[in-house]
Amino acid sequence: MDTMKRIIRYNDWQNDPLSDGNAGNGIMSRNDLVDPDKHSDNVFSSATCFGGLDAKVSGYAGVKKGSIWAQCGPTHDQQPVFSWKNAPKFCDSIPHEVQPEVFDFDWVGWNHGISNQINTLSVKIGGLIVEIEEIL
Repeated sequence: MDTMKRIIRYNDWQNDPLSDGNAGNGIMSRNDLVDPDKHSDNVFSSATCFGGLDAKVSGYAGVKKGSIWAQCGPTHDQQPVFSWKNAPKFCDSIPHEVQPEVFDFDWVGWNHGISNQINTLSVKIGGLIVEIEEIL
C-alpha cells in the first residue's frame, strides 16, 4: 500500500526524464511550479493554478471492508508544500476563501464499512474488464 501511495503522488519533475523538465507532466501534476516564462502549447504543461488535488488508494482487503487511504492537497513528497501565501501571482485570481492556507496534510485512513454483501464487482481498466466474485 505504501508503494502505491508514493506512486500516485509522484512528481520528481527535476529528475524524472519522462516529465521533460516540467512539473505539469508528473503523475501528480503541479502546474503552480511551472516556470511562467516557459511557453507550452499544451495547456496541461502550462504555468497555471492547476494540478492534482488529492489522492485515494485502497487494496483488495480494503475494498472488502469499505476502507480507503486518502491525502488532501497537491503532492509534497518531492516538492514544496503548496501554500496560498507563497503561490505564484497567476494563482491570485483563484477563489480560495474556505480552503486551508497550507496543504501539508498526511495520509488519513477511513473505514466506512460495507453492510451488504457484494456478489460480483466489475471494474473496467482501459479496455480490460476485471470481475471479482463473491466479496464477503
